[in-house]
Amino acid sequence: MRLGEIGDDFTVTPTRFVAEGDTVVATGTYSWKHRSTGKPAEVQMAHVWTFRDGKVISMQQHVDTLKVQELSA
Repeated sequence: MRLGEIGDDFTVTPTRFVAEGDTVVATGTYSWKHRSTGKPAEVQMAHVWTFRDGKVISMQQHVDTLKVQELSA
C-alpha cells in the first residue's frame, strides 16, 4: 500500500536532522486522516539521504508498516 492512498491530508513532518559526510538522516512523523473514518493517525519515520556533488543519489524511507496497517484498518 502507498502511504498517500490510506488517507487524506497526508503530511511529513521532519523533527531532527543528523548529517555526516554525504549522508543526512531525517526523523519525524507521517500523519494523515483515515479516509473512511476521518480519525487522525501518526507514525514515526526516518529518511536516509545520500548526496554526491551536491545532488541526491539515493533516498531510503523507513516506517513501521504494521502500525500503518493497524491505523488504517
